[in-house]
Amino acid sequence: MRRLGASVVLVSVLAAAVAAQTPPVSAGGTGEGQAPATPGRAGQPSPGQRAGGQAVNTIVAIRDVEDALDGRVLIQAQTALQLSDTQYQAFWPKMRQLQRVRRQHEQRHAMLINQLNQATKAGAPPVDEATLTARVKALDDLEASMVSDERTALADVDSVLTVFQRARFRVFEENMEREKLKLLVKVLATPGGG
Repeated sequence: MRRLGASVVLVSVLAAAVAAQTPPVSAGGTGEGQAPATPGRAGQPSPGQRAGGQAVNTIVAIRDVEDALDGRVLIQAQTALQLSDTQYQAFWPKMRQLQRVRRQHEQRHAMLINQLNQATKAGAPPVDEATLTARVKALDDLEASMVSDERTALADVDSVLTVFQRARFRVFEENMEREKLKLLVKVLATPGGG
């Protein structure tokens, strides 16, 4: 089970902080197997330009980093784990599912943290204890399900790997997590989020 890495915490905290300043994103996400839309394509302004906010630019840049590294994991995995062609064909959809589960958890975690932040920050209208209790429970329940869901998805990936490849996979993921953290730090240090 991959721990909640530093980059996940960084993204969650940043997204929660920035979400308060930005309008909600429409529910129309990308479908299965579809590439995410490229901001600014066909002469259209990027989401950050439309909202006129640096915060949205930063979120878009963070998502771009995550998308790029998720794709890179899939591309480099065959060589890094020494997968046969047959193994790789089985590995690819299972790894995509693990990535999807993790991303959904990260996004939900950021949203719940943002709700708690909005409800408890200085100057905010008071929120009743029942509402706060429900929100804290929702976060606790999510964290419990994160452990279970990710463990299940990881076991599914492991099912196509040898013991050696499972060990290599843990090292490979840790290295990719470090790379993600470095790139995210650069994104956050760049004015305008990229």
